[in-house]
Amino acid sequence: MDSIPSLHVLHVAECSFAVLKIMVSVSSSIASLTMQSIKGVTPLCGEVLQHFKALKYLNISYCDELSYLWESEATACEILVSLQKLEVNECQNLISFGEKDVDLNVSMKSVREVTIRSCTSLESYNRPVSIEKLVIRGCYSFKSLTLPTMDGVPSTLKLLRIGCEDV
Repeated sequence: MDSIPSLHVLHVAECSFAVLKIMVSVSSSIASLTMQSIKGVTPLCGEVLQHFKALKYLNISYCDELSYLWESEATACEILVSLQKLEVNECQNLISFGEKDVDLNVSMKSVREVTIRSCTSLESYNRPVSIEKLVIRGCYSFKSLTLPTMDGVPSTLKLLRIGCEDV
């Protein structure tokens, strides 16, 4: 597929992960990406994430095969430097955000809003220090929320909504 440098908003739905990988490679200026009902989706690796340097908004919905959002949280943090808003909805088998787990000193410093809805297998979330708005609802396996603090730096969290049975 030819490059489309002017493409800033991409919505990919009801297709295979192979098609998604082709679609995200058509522009390095995608600022908003919605992935919905992607078949065969695997954790996003550097090969896919490399196209997301300009990404400000990411919505992943109805990707039931997805158990982790990205292979390496450290790699995601290095590449997703512009990401401000992340929404994850109805990903029934999502266990964690990073397969290779998290060093809380490495975080997505640009992310301001995170919404996680109806990810019934998600058990925990490590909140980046920069988050201002965090909403977690309908995640019935959810048991743990880590709210890191930095010495001498006030918390940026302004809104916290938790609606899960066991929290």
